[in-house]
Amino acid sequence: MTPTPLHSPPMRSQHRQMTDLCERCQRFDIQSLADRAYPWRGYRTHDVQISAESGCLFCATLIQELLPAESRSERKKTGDWIHFRALRREWTTSDNAIERGPGPSEQRATGLNITRLIAKVAVHSIEGNVSSPKVEFHVVADEADPATVSGDIVGGYTERDAGSSHQTVASIKSWIDECRHHYDCSRTFSGSEKLDAAGSPLPTRCIYVSKTDDGSLKFELQHTAGKISQYVTLSHRWTAETGTVSTTQANMADRLRGIGLDNLPPLFTDVFTLVANLDIPYVWIDSLCIIQNDASDWSIEAVRMGEYYQRSAFTLACSDAQPNTLFNKTEPSNIRAPLIQMPYRDPSGKQQGYFYLHKQNIMERYENAVAKSELLTRGWVFQEWILSRRIICYTSSGLFFLCQSRSPRTEIGQLIKPELLLLQPLSSDEYSGDKHAAEKYSLKNSLVDHSLSVSSRRDVDKETHADWEHLVEAYSGLRLTCPSKDRLIAMSGIADEFARALRKRYASIGQTEDDGDVLTTPIRTYVAGLWLSSIRRGLLWEQVQKGTHERIPTIPTWSWASISTQVWWNKPKVEWWGEPVYKTICDFELDRVLHHTFEEYQAGLIDTNPTKPTVDGPLEILPRNNDSRGVRDNPYARFPILCLRAKLQPVILGGYFISDQDVQVTAQLVSHKSLPRTKNWRMVASPLKRDHIAGCASIEHPDFQPPNQQADSVVVDKGQPILYALHISTFGGGRGGMTLSYLSLSHRVFSVLFVRPVQTIVNGYERVGVGRLFGKEIDRGFEDAVMREVRLV
Repeated sequence: MTPTPLHSPPMRSQHRQMTDLCERCQRFDIQSLADRAYPWRGYRTHDVQISAESGCLFCATLIQELLPAESRSERKKTGDWIHFRALRREWTTSDNAIERGPGPSEQRATGLNITRLIAKVAVHSIEGNVSSPKVEFHVVADEADPATVSGDIVGGYTERDAGSSHQTVASIKSWIDECRHHYDCSRTFSGSEKLDAAGSPLPTRCIYVSKTDDGSLKFELQHTAGKISQYVTLSHRWTAETGTVSTTQANMADRLRGIGLDNLPPLFTDVFTLVANLDIPYVWIDSLCIIQNDASDWSIEAVRMGEYYQRSAFTLACSDAQPNTLFNKTEPSNIRAPLIQMPYRDPSGKQQGYFYLHKQNIMERYENAVAKSELLTRGWVFQEWILSRRIICYTSSGLFFLCQSRSPRTEIGQLIKPELLLLQPLSSDEYSGDKHAAEKYSLKNSLVDHSLSVSSRRDVDKETHADWEHLVEAYSGLRLTCPSKDRLIAMSGIADEFARALRKRYASIGQTEDDGDVLTTPIRTYVAGLWLSSIRRGLLWEQVQKGTHERIPTIPTWSWASISTQVWWNKPKVEWWGEPVYKTICDFELDRVLHHTFEEYQAGLIDTNPTKPTVDGPLEILPRNNDSRGVRDNPYARFPILCLRAKLQPVILGGYFISDQDVQVTAQLVSHKSLPRTKNWRMVASPLKRDHIAGCASIEHPDFQPPNQQADSVVVDKGQPILYALHISTFGGGRGGMTLSYLSLSHRVFSVLFVRPVQTIVNGYERVGVGRLFGKEIDRGFEDAVMREVRLV
């Protein structure tokens, strides 16, 4: 079918020449894109090519994007028409905004509501293939122009001063009102509690924002604990200026009287301006609402921060690398993509000013402004974004709205599909885990992916804790200014919600905390970043990058949080020869957990002072008696020691594997789902057979990093260290053959921790690394070993 031309018939009154447009484009008629049975319009391809050569900016852009000169040799022919279709914004009761082409039977409401223009053409290649390259233009107009007033063009400059725009404030209010009806956006991350953003418990302190009689803003710090109201939180990157304006013990009293808040950074005052325009009275900003030089106040408030973000009306986020302001001052003239001025005609065909086209990839904008922003590399921001029910993100590329239930979108309703990886658990394309599992923590709407809501999963324990592993994988690679203090605290809010989710999930399948064995009884037990209900698998974390990384001495070595690098868990194979491969037999027992201070451990005072209160049971993270501090502020619960009964056998640690082939063979023997992403595996041998590989090891302990990265030509030399393999679990089904130097259809594989003795505690061992072992010598070694007490520090 031949498309209807896009231009109006020539009219004498319309012969005004516009810069850089051909006569056809000067007669462009936006009304031809109205709702009709056949919405496609078009230009003849040959005419566009001629106009492009004559200097028409719009035609030249079409040819450059759709039919570039560099691909001319690959084209056999092109379609006779370049087709156009408009996408418009529509508001519905079930979603935020839907952009689509108008349907044939729809009535036009208030104008055409056009936000984008799509152009495409058919291309036949010399190989006989047919493709349809397309280009997308954003359609924008100034607020006061007839194109905008009529409602025909609802696209706007994303670079304008969003904070002072009445349209922006109206968009935010409309989006929040719509979002409050979303099921997941009105519940906590765990799904265990319904939230009311219009009436939430306020944090301990907030900034109260009000307007004076002359219309100026007034703000003061207030004690707000126990009050119910509406408030907004801020997610931003600290700068040197942030520290200079922070609340301290010295200025606390003045700020409670409204004194000393006059010289705040523009970022903060912009936030206050926006919330005042939105009629929200309170703002929570960590640097202003926590006493920064009061260790006691910080320790109390730090573990409440996740709850503050979760219960706020929304979180304002500033993703710019240098967050000096919230509002964007970029002028339209600074838009990198050139503006193409087009004539705007009303329904009568009369020209009434102009609108503009500019080519900008919305996904690219979002990726550069949000996905790859400096803000999302920071550890504290992780829980701010996960727990916030909704986020309004200000960037130099415009405004983005994010929530739990819908794809992110721009202020003018353009949807961003969740195809990017913001917080990618693993940084290499060698990772062969489920892509969807990685993406579930990528964008705001897919960070949650409803993964903590109660479901009818067959294996609640296994799948629930897999969610935790994904969270840790994403978080562990982020940066913290003070990792020794913040590594675990910055995840405490998520851990709170995870504990509630576990309790609700077990309740949904009829299991109470009095059911099950010793490890599934304390289903809410969270110790140093791991859950006792999945401690066997939790201990098997592995560093992503080989080499020497900073170790945090105040966190036990068995915790992933003890090493300042990204970690991951190898995902088990599902089946082989129709049978489950990862059917494990767990071979150690957890007797109890000792909680002491790090100072007591260093001084060797464990078990030497029977009058000192100790916690020899599980550490429960959920608060008791509605005290949000709970047991996390217990000074004796800072350095947990796992008391195990387990089997040990000595092994010899060798160098790195020599070749990729050796790695692949070993991975097959130990049933590893994916190859090591950074080639950080090292060879392991039994002392009984030093010249044969008996497994692989990923070693993170700084004391065991080789002086060079080259592997030896043999497994071990006399000088190689002897470690102990602590037996965690056994599974059958490892692929056999002659690789083991004997014929075997299958063999047992042992998941182990590599440990070494410590002198500060009786029967004490510290973790050195993790790995898998196999072979007759290893098999006999564990068969002959006896269960013994192991205190893992």
